[in-house]
Amino acid sequence: MQSRWLKTWQRLGIGAPEGVFATLNARYSESHRKYHTLQHLAECFALFDSVATVPKNESAVELAIWFHDVVYDTSAADNEPASAILAKQTLSAAGLPLLLCEQVSNLILATRHDSVGDSTIEERVLLDVDLSILGAAPSRFSEFETQIRTEYCWVSESEFRAGRAAILKRFLARPFIYRLPQIRTKLEIRARRNLMDAIARLEG
Repeated sequence: MQSRWLKTWQRLGIGAPEGVFATLNARYSESHRKYHTLQHLAECFALFDSVATVPKNESAVELAIWFHDVVYDTSAADNEPASAILAKQTLSAAGLPLLLCEQVSNLILATRHDSVGDSTIEERVLLDVDLSILGAAPSRFSEFETQIRTEYCWVSESEFRAGRAAILKRFLARPFIYRLPQIRTKLEIRARRNLMDAIARLEG
C-alpha cells in the first residue's frame, strides 16, 4: 500500500507529504475496524485500476479513495464530513491546489451514498468502487457482512438486523446499484443476489 501511496503523489508531480501515510495506515488499522481497513482500500484500488472509463481528474478520485474512510466511528453520524475535512486540511497542508482539495472533499461527501441523481464521472467511479464489495463473490460478501456486524458489536442483535436490512433494501430498491455500465455488467446481478440473500438472513 505504501508503494501505491507514493505512486499517487508521483502522478501529482510532488513528493509525498511526510508522515501522512503513517497516519492513514494507523487510522485504517484501528482495532474497532474490521471491514473499513486497508483491505477495503486494496479492494477499491483493484477495481479502480480495472475501470476503462478514466475520470477527468484521476488523481482526485485516487486521493478520495485514500481518505474516504479515514475517520470511522460506528457510533457517529458524521464520518464522511469528518473524513472530508481531514482530507482537505491534509492535502492543503501538503501544497495541493485548493480546487483539487475541494474536489477530493466533495467526492468523499458523495460516499454517503444518499443520492441517486446526476453525478460527475469522478463521483460515478468512486461510488461504484466503494460499493464493489456488494458484488463480491458470495464467500467474500459473507465475510464482509460478518465484519460489519463485528464493527457494530455494541448494537443489539434485533436492532442491528432491522437497521442493516433497511440499509440493504435501499440499495436493492435502486434502478441500478452501479452507475458505470462496465461495472454494472460485471457486478450488478451478483450484487442483487448477495443483497437478497443477506436480507433474507437478517429477516429470517
